[in-house]
Amino acid sequence: MLVTEVDKSESRYLTSYSLTDKAIDADCNAAVLDVARFLKVTVEGESLISQLQAGHINALKPLIDDATLLETWRAGFSLALNDQTLSAHNLTKQTYFPVNEGEYLLLCPLYSSSLAHTLYNKVRATRFGEKVKAIREAKNKQYYHPERWEIFPHTVKQAFGGTNKQNISLLNSNRQGEGFLLNAAPPSYQQQPEDPSKQTSIFNRRLAYQASHLLHDFRAFLASLTERDRNFATRYRRDHDFILPLTDLVFDYAARVQQQVPAGWSQRAENKDEGCHLKREHALWLDVHNPDDQFQRERDAQAWLDTVASDFAAWLLRQLEDKQHYLLGDTEFNYIRKVFLTQLKAFERDTPQFEENR
Repeated sequence: MLVTEVDKSESRYLTSYSLTDKAIDADCNAAVLDVARFLKVTVEGESLISQLQAGHINALKPLIDDATLLETWRAGFSLALNDQTLSAHNLTKQTYFPVNEGEYLLLCPLYSSSLAHTLYNKVRATRFGEKVKAIREAKNKQYYHPERWEIFPHTVKQAFGGTNKQNISLLNSNRQGEGFLLNAAPPSYQQQPEDPSKQTSIFNRRLAYQASHLLHDFRAFLASLTERDRNFATRYRRDHDFILPLTDLVFDYAARVQQQVPAGWSQRAENKDEGCHLKREHALWLDVHNPDDQFQRERDAQAWLDTVASDFAAWLLRQLEDKQHYLLGDTEFNYIRKVFLTQLKAFERDTPQFEENR
């Protein structure tokens, strides 16, 4: 297996390998935590643990004249750096990693205490450090601050050790039994809108499929009405539980087309098979950034608003048709058209126009 040396300074990820100064942990009970803390004492830039790993304990020479006792200390403290008997917990995950034909290495992925400690300190520093406090204060007052504000969104706090956090490890005791998990959820993707130029109307089977649950409930609602239900409460529920949510579905689609489909998609080619099949009034609404002057003059005239509203009302009445339980006619058509037209004009007022982007 080929192993390449990697420069730790060029690592883009926070891994145990990329840590240049690993925090040393001690797996012990609370009774010997003081010994673990003592071994982490640094003298002239070198910890006692580093000296023990190098085979000496010179930092303690000023404390004693007896070389034999000093060697006894060194040998005793060195036992803390190595387990006499290596073992793994029966619940620890193990993986067979192939190295040669028929040969495997049994890998036992372990929780990196030094990595967890570094991550914990980094997250804490972005939330409670003095620099962060100054940045947050400047943001609240809408002042400029030269430093960058780093955050870790959507973290989860882990708790270790229950009521006795010292019996886990030394670093866990230092963290008061707390740890952080970063958000590793996959990104959420929005479905790209279909090419509107290939459709003849935006009020089609695709919209009916997306609104199928709303339409089903709307039909059930209409079928259940009686003469006693001719009141404000019924009308309010009709509008706010059904008609307005259906208009929101249409406006959501329109916003995605306006923002995601390249401008000018509705320009008609001489060959109709390659041009835009969408109804002209629908194209005038959706292709808001079309650079064609004639197109923008038609759009500014806003004659298309009435047609789009009427098409929505006609589509909705077709979806709600149920002659066995109720009849819908011109009165319902005009009302739905009026509601949609009001919402459409409000949507249009909030839409960035072509002139604003030139």
